[in-house]
Formats: sequence, C-alpha cells, structure tokens
Amino acid sequence: MHSADKTARTEICDQALRLFAANGPDNVSLRQVAAAAEVSPSLVVHHFGGKAGLREAVNERSLAAFRRFVESVVPAGAGGEAVDDFLPRRLVAFLPTDSPVLVHLCRLLMSDEPAGRQIFRRWHELKLAWLDAVAGTARPGEDRSLRAAWLTVNELAVLLQRHQLRGFLGRDPLDPEVAARWARVGADVYRDGIRAEIP
Repeated sequence: MHSADKTARTEICDQALRLFAANGPDNVSLRQVAAAAEVSPSLVVHHFGGKAGLREAVNERSLAAFRRFVESVVPAGAGGEAVDDFLPRRLVAFLPTDSPVLVHLCRLLMSDEPAGRQIFRRWHELKLAWLDAVAGTARPGEDRSLRAAWLTVNELAVLLQRHQLRGFLGRDPLDPEVAARWARVGADVYRDGIRAEIP
C-alpha cells in the first residue's frame, strides 16, 4: 500500500526514477513501472500519456532536485556567485544517502537530452561565477569560458567515473572523507600544477 501522503502520480514517478536510475530509461517498460508502483499500466498512461511523458516527468524531478542543490551552494545575495568547495562532494551531501537522483543525473549528463545539457550549463555557470569571485587571486586566463569548462569537466568526471574510481581507490570517491582528500589534491594541482619547477 502507498503511504497516505503520496498520490498515485507521485508514487509512479518515484518508482520510475528508481528504475530509470538502476537500469536506464530505455530498459524500463511502463508495465515494470506500474508493477513497482502497484498500479495498472493504464493509470500510468492516464497520468503521463505514455513513456515519453513519464520520462520527461522523471527528468524534471531530477532537475528540480539539482536546482535546489544549486540554491543551497549559492550564498544569499551573491548574485549567482558559487562557493567553490568541490561541488560533487556538496551534491552527495545534499541528497539523501539512498537517493536515485544522483545516478539519474549522471545518466542525463551522459545523454544528449535537454535535461543533461541544462545540468552541464548550470554547472559551468557556477564555475564561471567562481572564476569571477577569485579574479583578484587567480591567474588571469585568456579564455574564461574554456577555463570554466575545464573545471566543470574535472568535477563531473568524479561523478561519472564513480564506480571506476571506487574500484581503484577501494572506497567510494564521493564518501565525505575521500571526497575531501580528492578536493585537496585538486586544489593543489590547480594552485601548483603537476610539474616541479626546474632550477
């Protein structure tokens, strides 16, 4: 039975998000979503009009969670200026431990869907804002947008390669302790580079 505070539509969307995150939306049928939500397939169609509508609703739910995350890292009155504190670590801390949203966001980032492009653009905007905020202490770059894109790709790589990194490191790279170490290494590289200075 569904909890009293959940509508059938909400439950369907919740179960679709969970299944899409676990298996990919292309590998999940409306019938599977209906079974997980304990409703009839016709009720899924009634609420969402079909697979495309359900997929759009799930994407919007993940995007809404991402927007709330962005609001949580942008200080009030900062005009969009983000606090740069290794955004992947902040995102994982922001979401509930067992939330499928992170997995679904990663799937969107690897797709060519509009939702994935929105996530990437917003992350890039946060990096642009950070570059502006540290303009007095960071070395100037010729191409501000490209520099922000480089920072974006490096941060998102941790999310997208999470399982590979887990096997290599022996621990989840998004575990708070490991993520903090990763952020320190990244800060060292950003500040000092890799190569030692040759006298």
